[in-house]
Amino acid sequence: MAYKFSNPICGGQDPFVCKGEDGYYSVVEAAGSKELCVYHSKRLTERGVKHVVYQAEESGESSVDLWAPELWNFNNKWYIYYAGSSLGGEENWHTHRMFVLEAEHPLGPYKSPVKLELGEQMAIDGSVLQLEENKFVFFYMGRNEEKMLNCLYMAMMDSPTHICGKPVLLSVPELEWESDINEGPFPIYKNGKLSLLYAANAAHLPEYCLGLLVCNDIENIIKPSSWTKLDKPLLTQKGNVIGPGHACIVSSPDDTEDWLVYHSKFDHDYTLPGGWNRVVNLLRVTWKDDVIPCFEEPYQHGEAILAPSGEEVLPEGKSIELRLDNQSARRFAEYTYSREKTVWATDRGIRIDGTIWPEFGDKLILREGVYGNCTIKVCMKNLSNEGEVGVMFGVELPAAGKCRWQGYGVYTNKAGYIQIIKCDGKKIMTLERKKILAEGERNLLIKLQGKAISVFADNEEILSTMDDADIQGQVGVGTLGGDGEFYELRIRRDDNA
Repeated sequence: MAYKFSNPICGGQDPFVCKGEDGYYSVVEAAGSKELCVYHSKRLTERGVKHVVYQAEESGESSVDLWAPELWNFNNKWYIYYAGSSLGGEENWHTHRMFVLEAEHPLGPYKSPVKLELGEQMAIDGSVLQLEENKFVFFYMGRNEEKMLNCLYMAMMDSPTHICGKPVLLSVPELEWESDINEGPFPIYKNGKLSLLYAANAAHLPEYCLGLLVCNDIENIIKPSSWTKLDKPLLTQKGNVIGPGHACIVSSPDDTEDWLVYHSKFDHDYTLPGGWNRVVNLLRVTWKDDVIPCFEEPYQHGEAILAPSGEEVLPEGKSIELRLDNQSARRFAEYTYSREKTVWATDRGIRIDGTIWPEFGDKLILREGVYGNCTIKVCMKNLSNEGEVGVMFGVELPAAGKCRWQGYGVYTNKAGYIQIIKCDGKKIMTLERKKILAEGERNLLIKLQGKAISVFADNEEILSTMDDADIQGQVGVGTLGGDGEFYELRIRRDDNA
């Protein structure tokens, strides 16, 4: 059976994915924009295991607000380009400058950051094109104070860490759909042809979109006259995919397909901070004249999508016993909202605080296999008076969002209610519900046998139901607007594998 996935694949913004010899590496800002993290995964559809590769200094030119990192491999070395500032906060966004880290391996260790000398203007969203061994072009967004617009600039480099030419103004937002912003450039170099994908309009608005510049004379790449701007955007909002933009393109596991990785808004809200709630999506790419990417309409959130070519199906899961801690957390795929930290390790277990964004439904899905007939034991505790926490099973198409998954769960609240739920990717339904009196930690056992679900507490069956199809899928833990701590997860397959 062909493997399928669903958007959005994770919470986050300004996504960048680089394909290596052993899978995919995605780089993101984290921890209040003072850390840079690289995730490693065999799958394009799943972010993978997190590695903190850089921690900003307490003070200095790039000590706060590390924005829009990109990870590139040039001449067998790895480079992370990012924007940083010495002053935090929205009012100081114009103080950002571009920096680069260098390492022998994508997971580091990285050398101290080098500042890219691009003049005194603000610079963010840096991206790089290698033309020859020692010939590079650096693209970025800068503030043009004369025009009072955010524009795209370019500058020549003689190495991945050194600007050797004066920055040149490449693109000014001049079309109605661009509003007053061009940002997030990404160079596309195929079969000797070159274009530049970029984002236009404001990232927190539904009108955020993707545009394209085409280079007609690569020999004179640094001349603005060598470039032509397409008069229409390539990708705009559609249905529940709002404000698509700031993207990169990467090939499928078997290199037969290309995929767009981009972020969109979580909602239609025009106000802040709601407009900065962003999620990461995938979209298959085809090509016109090798240089112009062509996209279908964006896949709707919750839609079942055929996975990138070459991605392997999930294996049958083995029986496991996990004491939930920082190490075991690496075995779960995190489907959370990255604007706030909602998952972390505690002295006893893993905490998921879903009260921060109750509508998002934070969840951790065990990435190592699917389970059918089995027994699941979980030890957990509700920490808040609102919402619910619980265990999930038979999960298919897990994605970021409260209802963006298909499968079943057993959830409890602090008031003592327990329920079996089912989600179809659009809404959550209660199958059975009951009041239990136990306070404090919940020790639950769930038996799955074919179509049947049985729930036990203290060796007593308290809930059971029968669905219309055999239950099989991934297992995880999560919240529905609640705050919970999870201490132990055991899964025993009927064959004791």
